[in-house]
Amino acid sequence: IYLDIYANITINAGSSNYIKKVTLEYSSQSQKSTIYYYSARNAFIDILCPVLRGWYIQKRGYISGNRVPVLVKL
Repeated sequence: IYLDIYANITINAGSSNYIKKVTLEYSSQSQKSTIYYYSARNAFIDILCPVLRGWYIQKRGYISGNRVPVLVKL
């Protein structure tokens, strides 16, 4: 599959801890795999960054014995 996914993140964290993440999961499973993670505290963040760009093949991986999708870039 061809993916062109960007994260457009604006965080005004102040004294709180803010977390933004992108995860993958199968609809029949509750386990997720994180493909992008950003955290901020006491900061103002404004980011536009590529997360996944290009051709990928989807494979199956395991976390704690549960199936999760894994994207492998070709």
